[in-house]
Amino acid sequence: MSRIVELGIVLGTALAFSQSSSATGHSSVTLGPAVLRIGMTRAAVVAQLAAGYEIQPNGMVVSSSGPPFKFIGSVSFSDDGLLRYVQRDWDPSDQTAGVATAEALYNALTQITDAAPIPRDGQQQSVRVCFSCSVSIIDSSKGALRHIDIFDGSKTISVDIRGASANNEAIPPTVMISESLGDLGDARR
Repeated sequence: MSRIVELGIVLGTALAFSQSSSATGHSSVTLGPAVLRIGMTRAAVVAQLAAGYEIQPNGMVVSSSGPPFKFIGSVSFSDDGLLRYVQRDWDPSDQTAGVATAEALYNALTQITDAAPIPRDGQQQSVRVCFSCSVSIIDSSKGALRHIDIFDGSKTISVDIRGASANNEAIPPTVMISESLGDLGDARR
């Protein structure tokens, strides 16, 4: 499949995703068998995931049968037990093809946005922003991270392309694609 066709599929999926979110009047993320919405109780989330998945202490949602365990996303709850963040894993099983597609999307989005270099913690970070889409790159001695966030007002689609080196040996690049809803707040820090 050509990169243009793959890019069209990715952008078409993002557009359909955005339109379906708006059409329903509320936002949700499907995680395995569960349809999750911000503000749900922990008990309701656990009950919906019970048919094959469990929430780890760190918030990761994994298959309950294994090994190998399949990671499908993560959740975070407020102190009063309400869902405040949900993230769905969309990583492709074929990482080589996935990286080529994500690179095509990354390169396309950098063409429609303006660059603004930002020095941060001894690294050069260039962030490009266009209303509800941001594209950034972080270069360090450990490798590079190219990141895309596409935001529709309630959900975010994120694409990470990681290229790293360890002891001056190249590590094959990987791609991670995820969908998130809500605010992770201090849980990421």
